[in-house]
Amino acid sequence: LKGGFADPSLQKSDKFRFIEGIGLSGTKIEIKKELTIGREGELRTHDVMRLISGLHCRIHTSFFQWYVGNLGSKNGTYIKRGNDEPIRLQPNQIFKLDHGDIIILGPPDNNNRMELLIE
Repeated sequence: LKGGFADPSLQKSDKFRFIEGIGLSGTKIEIKKELTIGREGELRTHDVMRLISGLHCRIHTSFFQWYVGNLGSKNGTYIKRGNDEPIRLQPNQIFKLDHGDIIILGPPDNNNRMELLIE
């Protein structure tokens, strides 16, 4: 423990799975500490409709908790929790994730959106 907190570098990675996305459906990814998603991010999307920004969102961990931040995406980063309606993150807003949450990249009502499930 450092300063009363567990060392985040010792955290086990969590699994994330694409449930929608051109060529990515069913793909599972592991994130150790952080991942930037977008056409120019560490996880690059091939978005022919241009719904995904160059640097769309960033998933990261801090003290055993996962967060997603909207990097000012044009078409929005949304979070769907349970049966609730998706909520749109404001530019640079960070949202605490729970297992079962779905990150939606692009408008939720667009068939070309990308969805990422937190397992």
